[in-house]
Order: sequence, then C-alpha cells, then structure tokens
Amino acid sequence: MAAGKSTFIGSMLQLAGYDNMISGRYPEINEEKFSGAETILLATEPYPFKESDRVALQAKYPDKKIMIVDGEMFTWYGTHMLQAIDYFEHL
Repeated sequence: MAAGKSTFIGSMLQLAGYDNMISGRYPEINEEKFSGAETILLATEPYPFKESDRVALQAKYPDKKIMIVDGEMFTWYGTHMLQAIDYFEHL
C-alpha cells in the first residue's frame, strides 16, 4: 500500500519537494510501480519500516535512492508540522 497524491501524506510529500507518482488515496501497489521512481521513501509509520527493509529494496533496486524517513513528519499534523519544515529541508 502506498500514500497517494490525494492524502495528507501526499500533500506533505509535495511540500517537501517530491513528486508523488501514486495517484488516488491509498492504493495497493506492486514493486513494478517503483520502476519510474528516483527515490523511494520508507516511513517509520504507520508501517514501521526498518533498515533491513531498506537494505533488501536497495539490493533489488541499486539505481534508486531508498531512504527510511520519520513517519511522524509526514503523518502527524498539529505541532509536529513546526518540526517538519526543518526535517524536510534536511531530507
């Protein structure tokens, strides 16, 4: 499952300067969808991706930048948004 453009997470990705390739809200996708991506972001929530997940995907897609990102910065609204601005600048 991925966070599509029509979600709060999609809006946060856009603010961070990313072009979300996934349309809709939360569609189920397969790894073929990754083929056009330059960067794959694996969030620590709502699903807690781990470094082992990143390493496994990096082995499959050596030409992609694959990063673990703080899911709170993309999914928690309210006071977390104050921290998100600085976080996105460092991404």
